[in-house]
Amino acid sequence: MFCGMFIVRIFVVQTIHKAQVKIILERKGTSYNMEAKGSTGDAVLLNRITPESHTGTSPMELILEGLAGCSSIDVLLVLEEKQRANISLYKVEVEGNRQEGKAARPFDDIHLHFMIDTDVSATKVLRAIDLSLEKYCSVAKMLEKAAKIDYSLTLCGQKIK
Repeated sequence: MFCGMFIVRIFVVQTIHKAQVKIILERKGTSYNMEAKGSTGDAVLLNRITPESHTGTSPMELILEGLAGCSSIDVLLVLEEKQRANISLYKVEVEGNRQEGKAARPFDDIHLHFMIDTDVSATKVLRAIDLSLEKYCSVAKMLEKAAKIDYSLTLCGQKIK
């Protein structure tokens, strides 16, 4: 017979809920023209870009557009809502270099060039971009596993970085 104290440990397990994202892609016609729709129902046209067929966006361009859009949402949120910045120009150019000589040619490096005219300091703009690319932008976090991501900044017409 066992007599004694029982120590009971209760562990609270926090369940991490994963956010599910769903799109629907449908072929349009008999070529590579496709239409993708997300939760809002807004359509994005995709295509295999060739000299004969150049409507829509290629899937690799769409990835760069997603990175530019994701980081821009973060940067604008930080600057306009947190820093109370007035922004008169906001533009991002993105270039991605793809690996050569393979069937699949993923990006191995991606460069974003931010062009912003605003009344806040360069330090605050650089910090907003850094926060986005290093912490908040989900697309950047996903891509950084496969590609080197860097950026430059032109602020009020002056090359800063």
